[in-house]
Amino acid sequence: MARQKHVRLLLVGTLMLVSAVVQSFAQTSCDKKFKDGYTSGTFTHLCLAACTAWQNKSYSQIPTGTFAYDQFSPVCLSALHAGVLKAGQQKSVSYYAAAATHDFVGSIQNRVLANSGIMTSGDPAFSFVTEHNPEIPGKTSIIIY
Repeated sequence: MARQKHVRLLLVGTLMLVSAVVQSFAQTSCDKKFKDGYTSGTFTHLCLAACTAWQNKSYSQIPTGTFAYDQFSPVCLSALHAGVLKAGQQKSVSYYAAAATHDFVGSIQNRVLANSGIMTSGDPAFSFVTEHNPEIPGKTSIIIY
């Protein structure tokens, strides 16, 4: 009887640890900003279904921009805003940095609000790779009106 109690406690403790690790991973994954770990070229990030679920309120920041996003925007919420993925969809999204020439214009798209923002000289803007928007090799300028 005492042994069964110890096994149960061990099992419950293990489940709590696994749950905490998964929750921590999901939070980190959901909150990943474009600037996090980006060096150059095209990056790919897995957006979990939990990150794109309708009315997910776990984001610490909303995107800034439309089609081109500032470096502090969360990747998955920006992808949802851009229509690269749908609410509740788990999908890897690819993005790249480009030199923006104008300030960021906010909008409401796909039920996601994005802020307007001022472009700081030298800071990159990020855009998603899609079939209609393939990465253009070399230095790309995105003009936002």
